[in-house]
This record gives sequence, structure tokens and C-alpha cells, in this order.
Amino acid sequence: MFNAISKGSAAAVVQGEIKKSEKWNGSEIDVTLTCKDEGQAERWANLYKKVDGATIATDKEKLFIKADLGKIFSTLAEDCTAMYDNKGEVLQQKYSIDPREATNSWYNSLKSVTKSLDNKALFAESLAIQNFSKKVIEPAYNYYGVETKYVKDNMV
Repeated sequence: MFNAISKGSAAAVVQGEIKKSEKWNGSEIDVTLTCKDEGQAERWANLYKKVDGATIATDKEKLFIKADLGKIFSTLAEDCTAMYDNKGEVLQQKYSIDPREATNSWYNSLKSVTKSLDNKALFAESLAIQNFSKKVIEPAYNYYGVETKYVKDNMV
């Protein structure tokens, strides 16, 4: 019951962070990620290939991403909203992998993106991604499968 009620309360935070991320539309990032192996690079590349206008390339365990940060956030907002609404089939169709695996891969790849941005002294972009991860991706992953309930509906 607690998770169901806390999910209802967290919805405003999630939607608020999605709205704040819109200010990054038009901000391009250009990063190179070093993945643990070629398989991970390909899995992560498949995520970023769904971002409108992104240029993605791999070379062994390297992943090259050039994309609009706002469009990355927009893609993630769609995915995380589907997860938050327990519609994992949306991600299953989009990425052809388990929805939790897709969400976890986004989360982990973005941790690498923030490291790359920090190395380029792009701290504002890095912080925006960290906040989005904490306030949107984590709740989407953690509340997936939990039915939403609201305190007002459970008062005696």
C-alpha cells in the first residue's frame, strides 16, 4: 500500500522534472563513451538511435553520441512515462528488450554521459542529466508494476 500511495505522490515530481528538461531543447552534446564491451556499446547505441536527429556510431567498445540533449530528455520522458504508467510493452516494442532492461540501460549509459560531460567542463548539462535520472528514470524503474493510489482516495 505504501508504494502505491507514494507513487501517486511522486507523480508531480516526475512531471515537473520532465517539464524542466524542455529548456535543454537545442543544446547539442557530443560525447564518446567507453563501454565495458562491444555488446554493451551496441545495446546502448540502440537506445540513442531512437533519439530524433541523433548521430550514433560504435567502434568496438566505444560509443559516439552526437545529439540534442532536449531530444534525449524527450525520448526518455516518453519511455519513463510509459514505465510509470505500467505500459512496459511500449518499451518492449520500441527496443525489442525487456522494459526494465531498457530503462536500466538508459540509466547506466547516462551515468557515462555525465562523466564525459564533466571531463569537458559541461557541468550544467551533466547536472541536468543527473537530476533527470534521479527524479524521472529512477521512479519510473522503481514504480514499474506498482498500481497508483492517492491518499485522498484512501481516507476513512
